[in-house]
Amino acid sequence: MKELNENASLSVLLGFTFDSSEVADELANCTEIYNRYKSEILTGTKDPVTEVPAMMEKMRAAGFDRIVEAAQAQVDEFLSK
Repeated sequence: MKELNENASLSVLLGFTFDSSEVADELANCTEIYNRYKSEILTGTKDPVTEVPAMMEKMRAAGFDRIVEAAQAQVDEFLSK
């Protein structure tokens, strides 16, 4: 394990922290939607083939894509420095 750690490559995102303040409402809404679906998907109670797309449809309506865009913009800015 020590050798593996010593030879590991550092992530280019080391030191990056996502500031979610501009998408806090969207993040809270998406987290709530995820929490409604996760136990049934993870335990196999419901079919993930149908439930994951249903969950993602609701999350996209709640602002999921805006969260991703905000995160990507911050990553791009971080990497440009």
